[in-house]
Amino acid sequence: MTRSLFFVLLGLGGCVQPPARSPGPTTTLARFNRFYAPRADAQRADSNVVVFPFHPDDTLAFVPRLTGPLVPAALSPAEAGATDSLVRAVEHAHPVASPPYRYRYQYLPVVDGRGAKHVWVNAFCRSPSSWATQVVAFKGGGACFYRVQLNLTTRRYASFSTNAPK
Repeated sequence: MTRSLFFVLLGLGGCVQPPARSPGPTTTLARFNRFYAPRADAQRADSNVVVFPFHPDDTLAFVPRLTGPLVPAALSPAEAGATDSLVRAVEHAHPVASPPYRYRYQYLPVVDGRGAKHVWVNAFCRSPSSWATQVVAFKGGGACFYRVQLNLTTRRYASFSTNAPK
């Protein structure tokens, strides 16, 4: 009797479907892949700078996290000049390479929940042909690659980091 009850309960338990898992797009890996995917809406500012419009997955770039909600922002000519000036100040404060590299830059502007405008900057001295259409990421390379988060409202920067040497 006990044995047959066990098999009946086992059979009933096998008929229950597990709850459906949410599709992968909300996973961190999926967000990461979308962040580094090609972007048709990139705007070439000049031969060394490209500006990417903000997408929801771009929050991965901003560390420390910004106060939300984050909204897309454009860079006016004055703000683009201020961004370039802050980038030069960062490079002067953190001598990233010797001899100095000629960098290319990717800018990602956004306005945080407090109304402050931030720009995530991705800088690199070796660039693939896709650098103007997708975020560049390399393993290693040291000072040839760095990232920094600028606050255009306060004219300060945070989260400066270079790649590992190898």
